[in-house]
Amino acid sequence: MSKKILKCPKCESTNVVPMAGFVTGYKYHCKDCNYRGVLILEVDLEEE
Repeated sequence: MSKKILKCPKCESTNVVPMAGFVTGYKYHCKDCNYRGVLILEVDLEEE
């Protein structure tokens, strides 16, 4: 089983944290480019 990492769709940074959500889904924040939104890239660590 491979590990998943989150990437920002704007700058492709992995410095992404969940900002809000849980019941209605997550909203994410990229600390590098300040992107905030629900769209996020989920990548297998093996592909990196």
